[in-house]
Amino acid sequence: MRVAVMAGGISPERNVSLASGQAVAKALRDRGHEAAERDDVGDDRDADAGIDHHLVLGKFLGAWGFYCVMLLMTLQFPITLTRLATPDRGPFYSGYLGMALFGGTFIAVGLLISAMTKNQVVAYVGTLFVLLFLWLLSWAGSGDAWWQTLLTYISVPSHLDSFAKGMIDTRDIFFYLSFIGGMLFLTVRALAAWKWR
Repeated sequence: MRVAVMAGGISPERNVSLASGQAVAKALRDRGHEAAERDDVGDDRDADAGIDHHLVLGKFLGAWGFYCVMLLMTLQFPITLTRLATPDRGPFYSGYLGMALFGGTFIAVGLLISAMTKNQVVAYVGTLFVLLFLWLLSWAGSGDAWWQTLLTYISVPSHLDSFAKGMIDTRDIFFYLSFIGGMLFLTVRALAAWKWR
């Protein structure tokens, strides 16, 4: 089996991490595995430049997949409702699609804020405030002025309304997917910036 052992990093415990990574790689080699040691902060920064987007995408898809599994656990309620009555199923399907995209947007924002700081508490609080700001933009945008319309469009929850009504609007899907893509792109750039510090 081929195994990559990640060690090093930018923390004060870098030397301990390198030593333990070497020990783990040696133990894997002794058991017949092909083990390679990897230090993303070492001198091979140009070789690692293409790795960041795989790490960010993998972390995002893992978190989003976990979120979607939790969302699917609520399917028992629409299933029970359809057995007891005959409701319109359109809002169920579009609502689940909207909630999956909505959750993916929140996860992407959290990844970006997390990549911009070393401290987990700062990442949590920063993500909380950014998401609260994006949520409150819909209230600030209630009006007829051009800037209020712009604030409403930028607001993340305002794009969930059509999904809740049973309509799948491609503008809302494009908004969520482009927002997620933009946040993931900025996360890759933030990780690249950490390597050069």
